[in-house]
Amino acid sequence: MRALEFNADIVNGLIVLPIKYRNVNLKRSRIIILIEEEISDGIVLEKKERLRKAFLKLQQVNPFRDITDPLEWHKNIRDEWERSLD
Repeated sequence: MRALEFNADIVNGLIVLPIKYRNVNLKRSRIIILIEEEISDGIVLEKKERLRKAFLKLQQVNPFRDITDPLEWHKNIRDEWERSLD
């Protein structure tokens, strides 16, 4: 398989190949389109809102509620990592 990479504008659902690729005649091609998203206030706010909701959900679950000694808990976790490397 041969890969071609270039930037193009999509206009009315059509992609115009750069001149240097117009002579490429393939029977079958796989096309992957990566759209560059503009970072605007709307997108940034949407990401912040999703992050805020994730933190609220984490706060409700409270996964660390049973930890009475954080240092001991951390030591135990590290010991598990050390044992898994052996």
